[in-house]
Amino acid sequence: MNKLLFLLLALTSWSASAYHLDDHSVITHQAFQELIGCFPKAAAMLNVEWMVQGDLDEDTNVFNKWLFYSHYYNPNKKLDMRRADSSERVEGLSSKLRQPSPEGVDFSEMNDLGHMIHHFQDATVPAHVTPVEHSMWDGFETYSMSGVSSGYTCSQIASLSIDEPSVILKETALTTLSNIHNWQYGTGFWLESTDDQFGIYGALGNNFGTTSFRQAGESYKIDDTEYQSFKRQQMGLAVRATIRGLMWELGDHLKSLQMVCDPVTTAQND
Repeated sequence: MNKLLFLLLALTSWSASAYHLDDHSVITHQAFQELIGCFPKAAAMLNVEWMVQGDLDEDTNVFNKWLFYSHYYNPNKKLDMRRADSSERVEGLSSKLRQPSPEGVDFSEMNDLGHMIHHFQDATVPAHVTPVEHSMWDGFETYSMSGVSSGYTCSQIASLSIDEPSVILKETALTTLSNIHNWQYGTGFWLESTDDQFGIYGALGNNFGTTSFRQAGESYKIDDTEYQSFKRQQMGLAVRATIRGLMWELGDHLKSLQMVCDPVTTAQND
């Protein structure tokens, strides 16, 4: 019986995945590189590999994810589901953070920070904020993308306000919802419910990334550049949200440091 329960949990955990693990790793490394590109001393205050481990563990910890909290979150409604949403998870994690060890970088602190920024990143995934029940075969998640960045300049990173994690999560999710509605194909792929229930894939179905397909008896052709542009936009948003999370963790300390790059130069890619 226990083996069967474990198998069921392992299989169903995919229904709450967002970006594939490689994407989460790329986003977190990119945010770290952009931050230390402007403030090299930040490298001694953070451990990117411990953060990445926490980021990925948030998806691979089957029991916590499936039994206690989900990675779904819509800032405009209280979703009707048995588990907590991302906002409750972020609130719980943030209450334990900003307590660095006097001996230096602390594994537990960095790991929990990785768990938290995972939810910021998930808030840029359309199926997680609409939200739509989905699996590891979601088209947006499986669509491959590289070369992402925040687009921030060093000056913009330095001037970021120190927002609470709940604010970062909400603003990121609201931007995702706005981006869905502003993209000509957005609501065709992900359609919100009018109440507190989950939404559904729209008229275009789960075909994000497919340039030619048939859905419900209709034929569609969408240029691949449309998909590239939309996913790059969302992954850039994920990098920005992650940088905001790192700035929250480090508080005002970084703002007192001298920038080493030209403040108007866009932070460098990893």
